[in-house]
Amino acid sequence: KSELRAAAIAVELGTLENRLVMVTPSEALLFFGEFVKERNHRALAEIQRYLEEWKAPKCAPLIEKRRRLYDQKSRGGAADKQEDQDLGAQLRAVSKSLADLDVSLESFWTELQLLVELAEESSALERLEGLGEPGEIKDFYGECIRRGSPIHLLRGDPLQLAGSFVRDVLKSLGESPDTAQGMYVVSVIGAQSSAKSTLMNFLFGCGFATRAGRCTVGLYASLMKAPDGRSLLVLDSEGLLSIESKGQVFDGQMTLLAMACSHVVIINHKGEVSRQLQDLLEICMFAMKHLRVTKIQPKVVFVLRDQSDRSSDVHEDMLRSMKQHLADSATRLGVPLDGLIQLETTGIHLLPTAFASELRHGQEVKWTTELFSHEIMELRKRIFQWLHDQAAPKGDDEEFRPEFSTLQGWFTHATSVWETLVVFG
Repeated sequence: KSELRAAAIAVELGTLENRLVMVTPSEALLFFGEFVKERNHRALAEIQRYLEEWKAPKCAPLIEKRRRLYDQKSRGGAADKQEDQDLGAQLRAVSKSLADLDVSLESFWTELQLLVELAEESSALERLEGLGEPGEIKDFYGECIRRGSPIHLLRGDPLQLAGSFVRDVLKSLGESPDTAQGMYVVSVIGAQSSAKSTLMNFLFGCGFATRAGRCTVGLYASLMKAPDGRSLLVLDSEGLLSIESKGQVFDGQMTLLAMACSHVVIINHKGEVSRQLQDLLEICMFAMKHLRVTKIQPKVVFVLRDQSDRSSDVHEDMLRSMKQHLADSATRLGVPLDGLIQLETTGIHLLPTAFASELRHGQEVKWTTELFSHEIMELRKRIFQWLHDQAAPKGDDEEFRPEFSTLQGWFTHATSVWETLVVFG
Protein backbone atom coordinates (compact mmCIF):
# COMPACT_ATOMS: atom_id res chain seq x y z
CA LYS A 1 0.00 0.00 0.00
CA SER A 2 2.81 2.40 0.87
CA GLU A 3 4.44 1.79 -2.52
CA LEU A 4 1.16 2.48 -4.34
CA ARG A 5 0.68 5.63 -2.30
CA ALA A 6 4.22 6.80 -3.09
CA ALA A 7 3.64 6.16 -6.80
CA ALA A 8 0.37 8.13 -6.71
CA ILE A 9 2.10 11.06 -4.99
CA ALA A 10 4.88 10.98 -7.61
CA VAL A 11 2.30 11.16 -10.41
CA GLU A 12 0.49 14.03 -8.70
CA LEU A 13 3.78 15.92 -8.23
CA GLY A 14 4.61 15.44 -11.89
CA THR A 15 1.22 16.83 -12.87
CA LEU A 16 1.69 19.86 -10.66
CA GLU A 17 5.18 20.52 -12.04
CA ASN A 18 3.81 20.41 -15.59
CA ARG A 19 1.07 22.85 -14.64
CA LEU A 20 3.64 25.19 -13.04
CA VAL A 21 5.55 25.36 -16.32
CA MET A 22 2.41 26.77 -17.96
CA VAL A 23 1.66 29.40 -15.28
CA THR A 24 1.39 32.98 -16.60
CA PRO A 25 0.21 36.21 -14.93
CA SER A 26 -3.56 36.68 -14.85
CA GLU A 27 -5.14 39.82 -16.28
CA ALA A 28 -5.90 41.03 -12.76
CA LEU A 29 -2.27 40.57 -11.74
CA LEU A 30 -1.04 42.41 -14.85
CA PHE A 31 -3.38 45.28 -13.94
CA PHE A 32 -1.96 45.30 -10.39
CA GLY A 33 1.57 45.04 -11.77
CA GLU A 34 1.20 48.26 -13.74
CA PHE A 35 0.86 50.22 -10.51
CA VAL A 36 3.72 48.29 -8.92
CA LYS A 37 5.98 49.27 -11.83
CA GLU A 38 4.87 52.90 -11.42
CA ARG A 39 5.44 52.66 -7.63
CA ASN A 40 2.00 54.22 -7.30
CA HIS A 41 0.98 54.01 -3.64
CA ARG A 42 -2.13 56.14 -4.17
CA ALA A 43 -3.48 53.81 -6.86
CA LEU A 44 -2.94 50.77 -4.62
CA ALA A 45 -4.86 52.50 -1.82
CA GLU A 46 -7.71 53.15 -4.26
CA ILE A 47 -7.75 49.49 -5.30
CA GLN A 48 -8.01 48.47 -1.64
CA ARG A 49 -10.92 50.88 -1.11
CA TYR A 50 -12.80 49.55 -4.15
CA LEU A 51 -12.21 45.97 -3.01
CA GLU A 52 -13.72 46.78 0.40
CA GLU A 53 -16.76 48.38 -1.23
CA TRP A 54 -17.17 45.34 -3.50
CA LYS A 55 -16.93 42.87 -0.60
CA ALA A 56 -19.19 44.63 1.90
CA PRO A 57 -22.64 43.71 0.44
CA LYS A 58 -21.51 40.17 -0.36
CA CYS A 59 -20.08 39.52 3.10
CA ALA A 60 -22.93 41.04 5.15
CA PRO A 61 -25.44 38.14 4.81
CA LEU A 62 -22.71 35.58 5.41
CA ILE A 63 -21.55 37.39 8.55
CA GLU A 64 -25.11 37.45 9.85
CA LYS A 65 -25.54 33.74 9.11
CA ARG A 66 -22.29 32.92 10.88
CA ARG A 67 -23.38 34.98 13.90
CA ARG A 68 -26.63 33.00 14.14
CA LEU A 69 -24.78 29.70 13.88
CA TYR A 70 -22.29 30.81 16.55
CA ASP A 71 -25.16 31.74 18.89
CA GLN A 72 -26.94 28.46 18.27
CA LYS A 73 -23.81 26.38 18.86
CA SER A 74 -22.65 28.33 21.94
CA ARG A 75 -26.12 27.97 23.53
CA GLY A 76 -25.99 24.23 23.01
CA GLY A 77 -28.89 24.46 20.59
CA ALA A 78 -28.14 21.12 18.93
CA ALA A 79 -30.52 18.30 19.84
CA ASP A 80 -27.89 15.57 19.48
CA LYS A 81 -24.31 14.91 18.44
CA GLN A 82 -25.19 14.65 14.76
CA GLU A 83 -26.92 18.02 14.75
CA ASP A 84 -23.94 19.55 16.56
CA GLN A 85 -21.64 18.18 13.85
CA ASP A 86 -23.95 19.60 11.20
CA LEU A 87 -23.75 23.04 12.86
CA GLY A 88 -19.97 22.79 12.84
CA ALA A 89 -19.99 21.86 9.15
CA GLN A 90 -22.25 24.82 8.35
CA LEU A 91 -19.95 27.15 10.27
CA ARG A 92 -16.91 25.91 8.37
CA ALA A 93 -18.75 26.32 5.05
CA VAL A 94 -19.75 29.90 5.86
CA SER A 95 -16.22 30.73 7.04
CA LYS A 96 -14.82 29.30 3.80
CA SER A 97 -17.21 31.45 1.76
CA LEU A 98 -16.07 34.53 3.69
CA ALA A 99 -12.43 33.55 3.17
CA ASP A 100 -13.03 33.18 -0.57
CA LEU A 101 -14.39 36.73 -0.65
CA ASP A 102 -11.47 38.11 1.36
CA VAL A 103 -9.63 39.55 -1.64
CA SER A 104 -7.23 42.34 -0.71
CA LEU A 105 -4.00 43.96 -1.83
CA GLU A 106 -2.20 41.21 0.07
CA SER A 107 -3.90 38.66 -2.23
CA PHE A 108 -2.29 40.34 -5.24
CA TRP A 109 1.05 40.64 -3.49
CA THR A 110 1.01 36.94 -2.54
CA GLU A 111 0.32 35.89 -6.14
CA LEU A 112 3.04 38.21 -7.41
CA GLN A 113 5.55 36.93 -4.84
CA LEU A 114 4.90 33.30 -5.81
CA LEU A 115 5.25 34.11 -9.49
CA VAL A 116 8.57 35.91 -8.91
CA GLU A 117 9.88 32.96 -6.88
CA LEU A 118 8.80 30.54 -9.62
CA ALA A 119 10.47 32.65 -12.32
CA GLU A 120 13.72 32.89 -10.34
CA GLU A 121 13.80 29.18 -9.48
CA SER A 122 13.25 28.17 -13.12
CA SER A 123 15.52 30.92 -14.52
CA ALA A 124 12.60 31.99 -16.70
CA LEU A 125 12.29 35.70 -15.99
CA GLU A 126 10.29 36.16 -19.19
CA ARG A 127 7.32 34.96 -17.13
CA LEU A 128 7.39 38.36 -15.46
CA GLU A 129 6.87 40.22 -18.72
CA GLY A 130 4.59 43.15 -18.01
CA LEU A 131 5.29 43.01 -14.28
CA GLY A 132 8.83 44.36 -14.00
CA GLU A 133 12.19 43.11 -12.79
CA PRO A 134 12.32 40.98 -9.60
CA GLY A 135 14.66 43.43 -7.85
CA GLU A 136 12.39 46.39 -8.58
CA ILE A 137 9.30 44.51 -7.40
CA LYS A 138 11.02 43.51 -4.13
CA ASP A 139 12.28 47.06 -3.61
CA PHE A 140 8.79 48.51 -3.98
CA TYR A 141 7.31 45.89 -1.64
CA GLY A 142 9.94 46.87 0.94
CA GLU A 143 8.89 50.48 0.46
CA CYS A 144 5.26 49.49 1.13
CA ILE A 145 6.33 47.71 4.33
CA ARG A 146 8.22 50.80 5.49
CA ARG A 147 5.02 52.81 4.89
CA GLY A 148 3.05 50.49 7.20
CA SER A 149 1.73 47.68 4.99
CA PRO A 150 1.49 44.37 6.90
CA ILE A 151 3.39 41.30 5.72
CA HIS A 152 1.52 37.99 5.46
CA LEU A 153 4.24 35.72 6.87
CA LEU A 154 2.35 32.50 7.58
CA ARG A 155 -0.20 31.70 4.89
CA GLY A 156 -1.72 29.06 2.63
CA ASP A 157 -3.44 25.76 3.34
CA PRO A 158 -1.69 24.07 5.03
CA LEU A 159 0.00 27.06 6.58
CA GLN A 160 3.64 27.69 5.65
CA LEU A 161 6.09 30.54 6.06
CA ALA A 162 6.52 32.92 3.12
CA GLY A 163 9.37 32.08 0.78
CA SER A 164 12.49 33.61 -0.74
CA PHE A 165 10.75 36.79 -1.93
CA VAL A 166 9.87 37.91 1.59
CA ARG A 167 13.24 36.70 2.91
CA ASP A 168 15.07 38.88 0.39
CA VAL A 169 12.91 41.89 1.21
CA LEU A 170 13.43 41.46 4.95
CA LYS A 171 17.16 41.15 4.35
CA SER A 172 17.24 44.49 2.53
CA LEU A 173 15.04 46.16 5.17
CA GLY A 174 17.20 44.88 8.00
CA GLU A 175 20.57 45.83 6.55
CA SER A 176 22.34 48.10 9.00
CA PRO A 177 25.99 48.84 9.80
CA ASP A 178 25.19 48.44 13.50
CA THR A 179 23.19 45.41 14.64
CA ALA A 180 24.67 45.29 18.15
CA GLN A 181 21.46 46.57 19.73
CA GLY A 182 19.26 44.11 17.88
CA MET A 183 15.52 44.47 17.42
CA TYR A 184 12.35 44.04 19.44
CA VAL A 185 9.63 41.49 18.70
CA VAL A 186 6.17 41.59 20.30
CA SER A 187 3.31 39.26 19.44
CA VAL A 188 -0.34 38.84 20.34
CA ILE A 189 -2.30 35.62 20.75
CA GLY A 190 -5.83 35.01 21.95
CA ALA A 191 -9.25 33.70 21.11
CA GLN A 192 -10.79 34.21 17.70
CA SER A 193 -12.68 37.51 17.27
CA SER A 194 -11.26 38.99 20.48
CA ALA A 195 -10.04 42.11 18.61
CA LYS A 196 -6.33 41.25 18.67
CA SER A 197 -5.63 43.15 15.45
CA THR A 198 -7.49 46.19 16.76
CA LEU A 199 -5.45 46.13 19.97
CA MET A 200 -2.14 46.10 18.08
CA ASN A 201 -3.32 48.89 15.79
CA PHE A 202 -4.17 51.02 18.82
CA LEU A 203 -0.91 50.23 20.59
CA PHE A 204 1.58 50.62 17.76
CA GLY A 205 -0.21 52.30 14.87
CA CYS A 206 -0.10 49.16 12.72
CA GLY A 207 -2.22 48.67 9.63
CA PHE A 208 -3.66 45.23 10.35
CA ALA A 209 -7.00 44.78 8.56
CA THR A 210 -10.02 44.97 10.86
CA ARG A 211 -13.65 44.77 9.88
CA ALA A 212 -16.76 42.85 10.87
CA GLY A 213 -16.56 39.21 9.87
CA ARG A 214 -12.85 39.17 9.07
CA CYS A 215 -10.51 36.92 11.03
CA THR A 216 -6.73 36.88 10.78
CA VAL A 217 -5.43 33.79 8.98
CA GLY A 218 -1.94 32.56 9.80
CA LEU A 219 0.49 35.23 10.93
CA TYR A 220 0.88 38.87 9.89
CA ALA A 221 3.73 41.20 10.76
CA SER A 222 4.15 44.96 10.77
CA LEU A 223 7.53 46.69 10.90
CA MET A 224 7.66 49.77 13.12
CA LYS A 225 10.20 51.84 15.04
CA ALA A 226 10.52 51.76 18.84
CA PRO A 227 11.05 55.05 20.74
CA ASP A 228 14.75 54.22 21.17
CA GLY A 229 15.21 53.82 17.40
CA ARG A 230 15.36 50.04 17.26
CA SER A 231 13.28 48.10 14.75
CA LEU A 232 10.06 46.76 16.23
CA LEU A 233 8.39 43.74 14.65
CA VAL A 234 4.73 43.39 15.66
CA LEU A 235 3.13 39.96 15.10
CA ASP A 236 -0.62 39.38 14.80
CA SER A 237 -1.64 35.71 14.93
CA GLU A 238 -4.67 33.70 13.92
CA GLY A 239 -7.30 33.26 16.63
CA LEU A 240 -7.29 30.30 18.99
CA LEU A 241 -10.00 28.28 20.72
CA SER A 242 -12.57 28.98 18.00
CA ILE A 243 -15.85 27.09 17.67
CA GLU A 244 -14.84 25.82 14.23
CA SER A 245 -11.32 25.35 15.63
CA LYS A 246 -8.54 23.63 13.72
CA GLY A 247 -7.86 21.73 16.93
CA GLN A 248 -5.62 21.76 19.97
CA VAL A 249 -2.53 20.94 17.91
CA PHE A 250 -3.00 24.09 15.82
CA ASP A 251 -3.62 26.23 18.92
CA GLY A 252 -0.45 24.88 20.48
CA GLN A 253 1.58 25.46 17.31
CA MET A 254 0.49 29.10 17.00
CA THR A 255 1.10 29.79 20.69
CA LEU A 256 4.54 28.17 20.68
CA LEU A 257 5.51 29.99 17.45
CA ALA A 258 4.72 33.30 19.15
CA MET A 259 6.63 32.33 22.30
CA ALA A 260 9.68 31.07 20.42
CA CYS A 261 9.95 34.17 18.23
CA SER A 262 9.09 37.08 20.57
CA HIS A 263 10.49 39.02 23.50
CA VAL A 264 6.98 39.81 24.77
CA VAL A 265 3.82 37.76 24.15
CA ILE A 266 0.51 39.52 24.82
CA ILE A 267 -2.38 37.19 25.61
CA ASN A 268 -5.46 39.17 24.60
CA HIS A 269 -8.60 37.89 26.28
CA LYS A 270 -12.17 38.95 26.94
CA GLY A 271 -13.35 37.97 30.39
CA GLU A 272 -11.39 36.21 33.09
CA VAL A 273 -8.21 34.19 32.71
CA SER A 274 -9.53 30.75 31.74
CA ARG A 275 -8.45 27.18 32.41
CA GLN A 276 -8.19 26.66 28.64
CA LEU A 277 -5.43 29.27 28.45
CA GLN A 278 -3.65 27.70 31.40
CA ASP A 279 -3.73 24.26 29.76
CA LEU A 280 -2.48 25.77 26.49
CA LEU A 281 0.48 27.40 28.24
CA GLU A 282 1.28 24.14 30.01
CA ILE A 283 1.39 22.26 26.67
CA CYS A 284 3.65 24.94 25.22
CA MET A 285 6.03 24.71 28.18
CA PHE A 286 6.32 20.96 27.59
CA ALA A 287 7.12 21.58 23.91
CA MET A 288 9.61 24.34 24.73
CA LYS A 289 11.45 21.98 27.04
CA HIS A 290 11.64 19.04 24.63
CA LEU A 291 11.78 20.66 21.17
CA ARG A 292 14.38 23.27 22.17
CA VAL A 293 13.10 25.82 19.66
CA THR A 294 13.43 28.97 21.77
CA LYS A 295 16.35 31.38 22.03
CA ILE A 296 14.90 33.35 24.95
CA GLN A 297 12.41 33.10 27.77
CA PRO A 298 9.58 35.34 26.54
CA LYS A 299 7.69 37.58 28.92
CA VAL A 300 4.02 36.57 28.95
CA VAL A 301 1.51 39.27 29.84
CA PHE A 302 -2.28 39.30 29.90
CA VAL A 303 -4.50 42.05 28.50
CA LEU A 304 -8.10 41.56 29.63
CA ARG A 305 -10.59 43.46 27.49
CA ASP A 306 -13.92 45.21 28.15
CA GLN A 307 -13.52 45.19 31.94
CA SER A 308 -16.17 47.24 33.75
CA ASP A 309 -14.62 46.51 37.15
CA ARG A 310 -10.92 47.17 36.70
CA SER A 311 -9.82 46.31 40.21
CA SER A 312 -6.75 44.15 39.65
CA ASP A 313 -6.90 42.22 42.95
CA VAL A 314 -9.16 39.38 41.76
CA HIS A 315 -7.36 38.96 38.44
CA GLU A 316 -3.94 39.02 40.08
CA ASP A 317 -5.09 36.27 42.44
CA MET A 318 -6.16 34.20 39.43
CA LEU A 319 -2.84 34.85 37.71
CA ARG A 320 -0.97 33.96 40.91
CA SER A 321 -2.84 30.64 41.01
CA MET A 322 -2.02 30.01 37.34
CA LYS A 323 1.65 30.81 37.91
CA GLN A 324 1.82 28.35 40.79
CA HIS A 325 0.21 25.66 38.67
CA LEU A 326 2.63 26.30 35.79
CA ALA A 327 5.57 26.37 38.21
CA ASP A 328 4.54 22.92 39.48
CA SER A 329 4.33 21.69 35.89
CA ALA A 330 7.79 23.12 35.13
CA THR A 331 9.20 21.38 38.20
CA ARG A 332 7.87 18.06 36.91
CA LEU A 333 9.71 18.80 33.65
CA GLY A 334 12.90 19.34 35.63
CA VAL A 335 13.31 23.06 34.93
CA PRO A 336 12.33 26.24 36.79
CA LEU A 337 9.41 28.21 35.35
CA ASP A 338 11.68 31.19 34.66
CA GLY A 339 13.82 28.89 32.54
CA LEU A 340 10.92 28.64 30.08
CA ILE A 341 8.81 31.79 30.34
CA GLN A 342 8.72 35.02 32.34
CA LEU A 343 5.34 35.30 34.10
CA GLU A 344 4.68 37.79 36.90
CA THR A 345 1.50 38.18 38.90
CA THR A 346 1.53 41.88 38.05
CA GLY A 347 1.83 41.13 34.33
CA ILE A 348 -1.81 41.90 33.70
CA HIS A 349 -3.49 44.99 32.26
CA LEU A 350 -7.24 45.61 32.40
CA LEU A 351 -8.73 47.60 29.54
CA PRO A 352 -12.16 49.24 29.54
CA THR A 353 -14.49 49.08 26.54
CA ALA A 354 -12.85 50.76 23.56
CA PHE A 355 -15.85 52.48 22.04
CA ALA A 356 -18.86 54.47 23.12
CA SER A 357 -21.82 55.41 20.94
CA GLU A 358 -25.05 57.39 20.99
CA LEU A 359 -27.79 58.56 18.64
CA ARG A 360 -27.39 62.00 17.13
CA HIS A 361 -30.09 63.20 14.75
CA GLY A 362 -31.21 59.63 14.21
CA GLN A 363 -27.71 58.36 13.37
CA GLU A 364 -25.46 56.25 15.60
CA VAL A 365 -22.19 58.04 16.32
CA LYS A 366 -19.28 55.97 17.62
CA TRP A 367 -15.97 57.09 19.10
CA THR A 368 -13.01 55.88 21.12
CA THR A 369 -13.36 56.77 24.78
CA GLU A 370 -10.81 58.98 26.50
CA LEU A 371 -10.37 56.39 29.26
CA PHE A 372 -9.51 53.66 26.77
CA SER A 373 -7.03 55.94 24.99
CA HIS A 374 -5.35 56.75 28.32
CA GLU A 375 -5.10 53.06 29.27
CA ILE A 376 -3.71 52.16 25.85
CA MET A 377 -0.94 54.73 26.26
CA GLU A 378 -0.13 53.39 29.72
CA LEU A 379 0.00 49.83 28.36
CA ARG A 380 2.21 50.99 25.49
CA LYS A 381 4.71 52.44 27.98
CA ARG A 382 4.75 49.20 29.96
CA ILE A 383 5.28 47.10 26.83
CA PHE A 384 8.29 49.14 25.70
CA GLN A 385 9.76 48.87 29.17
CA TRP A 386 9.21 45.09 29.12
CA LEU A 387 10.81 44.88 25.66
CA HIS A 388 13.81 46.90 26.82
CA ASP A 389 14.26 44.71 29.89
CA GLN A 390 13.89 41.47 27.91
CA ALA A 391 16.40 42.51 25.22
CA ALA A 392 18.96 44.04 27.60
CA PRO A 393 22.25 42.26 28.42
CA LYS A 394 22.04 40.11 31.54
CA GLY A 395 24.68 41.02 34.11
CA ASP A 396 28.15 42.07 32.87
CA ASP A 397 28.12 40.02 29.68
CA GLU A 398 30.75 41.74 27.52
CA GLU A 399 30.13 39.28 24.67
CA PHE A 400 26.39 39.88 24.64
CA ARG A 401 24.67 39.16 21.33
CA PRO A 402 21.03 40.12 20.80
CA GLU A 403 18.65 37.21 20.21
CA PHE A 404 17.42 38.81 17.00
CA SER A 405 19.90 41.22 15.44
CA THR A 406 18.38 41.42 11.94
CA LEU A 407 15.02 40.82 10.28
CA GLN A 408 16.54 38.12 8.10
CA GLY A 409 17.97 36.36 11.16
CA TRP A 410 14.59 36.50 12.87
CA PHE A 411 12.85 35.14 9.75
CA THR A 412 15.32 32.26 9.48
CA HIS A 413 14.66 31.38 13.14
CA ALA A 414 10.86 31.62 12.69
CA THR A 415 11.04 29.36 9.61
CA SER A 416 13.04 26.77 11.55
CA VAL A 417 10.58 26.89 14.46
CA TRP A 418 7.54 26.44 12.24
CA GLU A 419 9.09 23.55 10.30
CA THR A 420 9.89 21.84 13.61
CA LEU A 421 6.32 22.32 14.83
CA VAL A 422 4.88 20.94 11.59
CA VAL A 423 7.07 17.81 11.86
CA PHE A 424 6.45 17.14 15.55
CA GLY A 425 2.95 18.59 15.89
